[in-house]
Amino acid sequence: MPRWDIGADDDGVEKIEDAITAPALKLLARCSAGEFTSDEMLAIASKELATLATVTHSNSTDSLLEISSLGVSKGATLAKIAARHGLTAADCVTFGDNPNDFSMLSWADRSWAMADGHPDLMKYAKFQTDAHQEDGVAKVIERLLELPE
Repeated sequence: MPRWDIGADDDGVEKIEDAITAPALKLLARCSAGEFTSDEMLAIASKELATLATVTHSNSTDSLLEISSLGVSKGATLAKIAARHGLTAADCVTFGDNPNDFSMLSWADRSWAMADGHPDLMKYAKFQTDAHQEDGVAKVIERLLELPE
């Protein structure tokens, strides 16, 4: 059951089969409060859905998974969009703070992990920047554009 007002579709479903008959861009799966962390849920779902879907999460403190079609990720999408514009991984800059950013951070030649992000970020990012509240993204962009501070 969603914890936010999303309008007419806030009834939830008892069985997943009831929700997968119509096209969808992304499914969100939530666990009962405190039962599993997002990382624990991700480990289980990734194993169970490995050949069916791409599973990730964007919030380590909330038990919420994001489930997309197999092969759909930020990294794959960024690569496609970049290619359409004649760009490569060397032309792109990415920033990430959670597992849903891992593929994007891996793909881009210039990728930064947020210092206050998920502990596994540096397995995928090339660099690390300061935390969100310390304007980590802005500091990197200023350096990249050689703007005065």
